[in-house]
Amino acid sequence: MLDNFFSVFSQVVVLFFLIFVGFLCGKLKFLSESSTKALTDLVLYFATPCMIVKSYLIEYDTQLLKSMVVSIVISLLIHIGFIALATVMFKKEHKQIYRFSTVFSNAGYMALPLQYAVLGDIGVFLGAGYVAVFNLVLWTYGVMCMQKNKENFNLKKVIINPGVLSVIIGIIIFIFRLPLPEILTSAIGHMANLNTPLPMIIIGFYLSNIKFKELLCDYKNYIICGVRLLLFPAIALVVMYLAGVRSDMLYSMTIAASAPTAAATTMFSVKYGHNPKISVSAVSLSTILSLITMPLMVALAMLIG
Repeated sequence: MLDNFFSVFSQVVVLFFLIFVGFLCGKLKFLSESSTKALTDLVLYFATPCMIVKSYLIEYDTQLLKSMVVSIVISLLIHIGFIALATVMFKKEHKQIYRFSTVFSNAGYMALPLQYAVLGDIGVFLGAGYVAVFNLVLWTYGVMCMQKNKENFNLKKVIINPGVLSVIIGIIIFIFRLPLPEILTSAIGHMANLNTPLPMIIIGFYLSNIKFKELLCDYKNYIICGVRLLLFPAIALVVMYLAGVRSDMLYSMTIAASAPTAAATTMFSVKYGHNPKISVSAVSLSTILSLITMPLMVALAMLIG
């Protein structure tokens, strides 16, 4: 287990070096709020979709198709389980933010780069299913959870978003074995490579704006982080293991489930009129603590799976 821990730990450390670059860029004013939002759009609309599509540019195999379907089903069950647990656990003040920040992991920004680093394209192939489910749940439950007025959510946003669309495109290419020109696959590969450094730099920038004294002294932040980083991933890992999930599937799903609080928590908090400081603290502290917790959870998965 120790070897597995340090293997994953080294990959997470690489990501944190990239986060530190973003942190320095924020402190030295190389990046601004507007430029970071532009980078976020670049990642959201191009880098992440290209990385997902790239993971499907592999030779068709019936077993892989089954794995893809299984990954989507497991991802859906994980989210449903997390929603049920969060609903029971958080019933008081700021319950919307607490539920949202524990249900949704940073599956795109943190998990996909780590899945690629640890497992290669197959890790992203399986992780793409989690991202697709994440987006579906984000724009349904996530909206209903955070909105104060129970207006109808936009069904178009559930289906037409970069995460889901890129999975659909990738699945079509994979199942129908559509050949792509080498020039196009090369361009997709270059864009996909941006999905590791840019999200980490963006996270680092937002960390540079945090007052660490306030961050570390609020015990509620540790409750959120404990649930998001340890309790929920441990439950998911045990349930998957008892259900017979093993090998790359177990590792990839564990990485996604154990990622820190989703950056979308802050965006939704601002959009629906909640206190953004709570969400920023949850995202920031969980990102820092994930340096230890993610390698621990993945090492456990590798030990038993």
